[in-house]
Amino acid sequence: MNNYIINKKSQPTGEHEVHNEDICNHLPNLKNRLALGQFFDCQQAVDYAEKQYPGRSIDGCIHCSPACHTR
Repeated sequence: MNNYIINKKSQPTGEHEVHNEDICNHLPNLKNRLALGQFFDCQQAVDYAEKQYPGRSIDGCIHCSPACHTR
């Protein structure tokens, strides 16, 4: 299982990115990270984030979670 976080700060296109904290080289600043927890894959992390933050657009990081990057 890997540790996932979500960026508090949205991208210019409006979505908040989910990152695999254990492997990502493009993490947001510490002050902009919200811990999501441990998950087996990015889809579980994105699903959890969507439940925790309804109404926000959530996307996976293209670098560490490409399977969940949709924009």
